[in-house]
Amino acid sequence: MFRNERPSIMNMSFLSKEGLAMDSQNEIRRPGWRSVVAVALTAVAITFNHVFTLGSGAFVLGATLLAVPPALWIWFRRTGNRRALAAYGVMNAWIVVGFGVITGLWDITLPIFAGTFLSSVSTAYPKPVFGAFGFEISGVAMFLGSLFVLYYGLQLIPSRGRRVALSGVAAIGVTAILFAFVALDRDVWAPPTQGVVKIGVIVPTTGPYAMLGNSFVKAVQMARDDLGDKKYRYELVIRDSGPDPEKAKQVIRRVVNDDKVDAIVGGISLIGQET
Repeated sequence: MFRNERPSIMNMSFLSKEGLAMDSQNEIRRPGWRSVVAVALTAVAITFNHVFTLGSGAFVLGATLLAVPPALWIWFRRTGNRRALAAYGVMNAWIVVGFGVITGLWDITLPIFAGTFLSSVSTAYPKPVFGAFGFEISGVAMFLGSLFVLYYGLQLIPSRGRRVALSGVAAIGVTAILFAFVALDRDVWAPPTQGVVKIGVIVPTTGPYAMLGNSFVKAVQMARDDLGDKKYRYELVIRDSGPDPEKAKQVIRRVVNDDKVDAIVGGISLIGQET
C-alpha cells in the first residue's frame, strides 16, 4: 500500500540549484535596503552641494537620485530581474565616481585637508581658496556618503572573492588619487619669456593717496635696483588705481589680461574697502 519513493538525482539537482539561487538572492537582498538608505543620504548631500553651482537645477538632480535607485531596487526585489540590479549598480557607480570621487574628494575634500596641510609645510604648494561653508561641508559629506554607497554596493556582490578584489581596487584607487593630488597641486614654475619678470605695481599715484602711492612705487623701484645683476630682469608695470576700489579691480584685470604680468604688488586703499 505504501510505496517508499526516493527522490531522483534530477530532482535533487534541481532542488540544490534552486536553493543556491535563493541563497544568492537572500545574500543580495540583506544589505540592499542599507545600500538604498546610503544612496538617499548621499543624494541629499549632493543636492545641497549642487545648489551652489546649479541653482534650482540641483533639485531635479536630487529628485532623480532619490527616486531612481529605490525604484530599481524594488523592481529587483520583487522580480529578481538582473537588469534592474545592474542598473542599480550603474547608479551607485555614478554616485561614487562622479560625485564622490571627482567632486567630493578631488575638488573639495583633498584641497581642504591635504591642500591646507601641504601649503602649511611647503611654499611649493599654494594655499587653497575655499567657497561658501555650506558648499565645502556638503562636499565632504558627499565624499563620505559615497564611501558608504560603495561599501554597501559591494555587499550586493554574492562572491566574497570578488568583493575583496573590488575593495582592494577601490583602496588602491583612492591612494593613487591622493598621490596624484600631491604631485599635481604643486606650483608649476615656467621660466619668464626672454628672461623678463613683469611685476604689476597697482597703487594710487593720483588723488588724495598719491603721496603714499608714489612712495610705494619708489620703494619697489629701490628693491628692484638692489637686486643688481641677476639671472632675470625685473620690469615694473606701474598703474594708477586711484582711490576707488572698483577702478582698482579694473586695473588689476587689465595688467593681468593685457600686460601679462607675472606678479602683482600694491594694496593702498580706503579703510574698510577691499579690492
